[in-house]
Amino acid sequence: MKKTIVFILMSMTLLCSCGSIKSVNIARHATEIQAGMTISEVQSIMGKPDYRRFDAARKNWEQWEYTGMFFDSARDIVIIDFRDGLVVSMNSFSEQKQVLPEIPNNE
Repeated sequence: MKKTIVFILMSMTLLCSCGSIKSVNIARHATEIQAGMTISEVQSIMGKPDYRRFDAARKNWEQWEYTGMFFDSARDIVIIDFRDGLVVSMNSFSEQKQVLPEIPNNE
């Protein structure tokens, strides 16, 4: 019985920490990104992006977005802009998860 409880507690801890690990890694790796890096250099540091944008009207422009949750209360976001295959800008920030107020049920 004790082994089962310990196993359950360890499993829950591991599952809860997975989101925070990704978030910490995203924030830490973002500090390595520099203007002028190539797409392959960024990918070797950050991995594949969670989201990718491009626009035919903005020739040779592409944007990558990385996200990581932190204990379901905040989300770290890193946005990297490429022009002609090179980093031209980066923005990183943390966004608090918005909690909507409960609507009373007036039945």
